Amino acid sequence: MRIAPIRPFVIALLILAGTGGLAWLFWPGPTPVDLAPVARQPMEVTVDEDAKTRVRHIYTVSAPVAGKVLRTTRHVGDEVVADDTVVAVMEPTAPGFHDVRSHEELQGALAAAEANVRFAESEIRRLEASVDYARSDLRRAQLLARSDAISAKALDKAKFDVEANEAALASSKAQLEVRRSERASAAARLMDPITAASERPPTCCVQIRAPITGRVLKIQQESEAVVLPGTR
Repeated sequence: MRIAPIRPFVIALLILAGTGGLAWLFWPGPTPVDLAPVARQPMEVTVDEDAKTRVRHIYTVSAPVAGKVLRTTRHVGDEVVADDTVVAVMEPTAPGFHDVRSHEELQGALAAAEANVRFAESEIRRLEASVDYARSDLRRAQLLARSDAISAKALDKAKFDVEANEAALASSKAQLEVRRSERASAAARLMDPITAASERPPTCCVQIRAPITGRVLKIQQESEAVVLPGTR
């Protein structure tokens, strides 16, 4: 039995099948595409990039006095108008607590200030009496001068006494205001923080307005804080 002539045919079939399989395996497949109907429409081209803002003049608002700056209602980008928009509100700080020695010293200063006020008031009463007496003396001198009963020098002396006593009275009244201011200052230094805060008037705050029309670029302090003069 001879089967040798069939073997080349089988080998050829195997080679042909392998070649076809490799060709099918590496044959490029169809590329998926998006299809849409063609129509004439306006075209819009945009460029999205990071930009830089050029600011010619930057104004920094600083605290003019020491105090507590309140929480701001402004935000970055808000528009402000010069001398109209309030950019910050400040309250005066309450006085701090003091020790026993300082308290006694302040009480002594207050007592001395009150004594000075009483002395100035009594001096004013004395000078008011002197002015009344000098004016009465001047009226008598003027009556006597009409009948040439006194000399011109005596009349001038009576006028001088009135003017001198009136000037002294005016000086004493000014001195009394100084003494009262000293008493008020001593009493204020004795106030504790709670009393000072309760007696603070409702319109005690300092409003800081925008120095120029523009926009807010940066907020240094958003929350409430105690700041010193010159703090940004």
